[in-house]
Amino acid sequence: MRSLLTRLTVREATATAEEEFHAEESSWDWSESVALSPPLSASNSRSPSARHWKAGIRYARAVSLALLAVAVEETDEPARFVSFSQHCVADVAGTTYQQKLHPYDLVPAREMPETLARFQRFVYSAVAQDLAKLKLESWKRQSHRLRVIRRSSQKPSRRPTETDRGSMRSARGQQTSEPTAAVLALDHEARLQEFQEGHDVSVAAISRAARVHKPDMRRWRHGKLGPKSVMAKRIEDVLSGVTPLRPPARKGE
Repeated sequence: MRSLLTRLTVREATATAEEEFHAEESSWDWSESVALSPPLSASNSRSPSARHWKAGIRYARAVSLALLAVAVEETDEPARFVSFSQHCVADVAGTTYQQKLHPYDLVPAREMPETLARFQRFVYSAVAQDLAKLKLESWKRQSHRLRVIRRSSQKPSRRPTETDRGSMRSARGQQTSEPTAAVLALDHEARLQEFQEGHDVSVAAISRAARVHKPDMRRWRHGKLGPKSVMAKRIEDVLSGVTPLRPPARKGE
């Protein structure tokens, strides 16, 4: 049901964007205004201030964000969402330019790649702030899923029988109850991203507060630093608020 609703939202957003684009297109004679402008060239590409480019950027932004909102709902891994977002914005911007703006610009074929890349950069800038929020939402969702998994695995069950204890001892020799490095890495990165966004700080500032060196922070982010190690505890204390952030060091200190 959620997938159906989000896809309906994409169609609604696209329909609204189409309506707004064509309303602006019909209210101005873009062909005349473009004809009065200097010819496009590699050194004189269309500016985002041109009326038809402004309308195209708004259209591509609305469609891209609608698609990305669906991807946040349906993509389980933040890394996959980030990869999808890059392709999504580029594809929507490219299609928008070719179908809606190129008929007015009439860019020569040899200059099309550069003009298209320029338009894509404008669309990226237009969605950048909202895209950052969606990326953070993706990390938060992943962090929440991992916390739920950990809690469910730690719930007390019925009192084990002697048979159960024997099976547990046997299984203990074959596998460990510690989370894998991949699971730890996803959890650590999600909480790190959330802390950075909430406190507007860099990873370097967190490392300084935790009194850990860059290699140790990297190992912790990759899930390769034991959770019981001193360095891991220092990082966790900063993220949990036990250890306060330190002000940036002054020059000469």
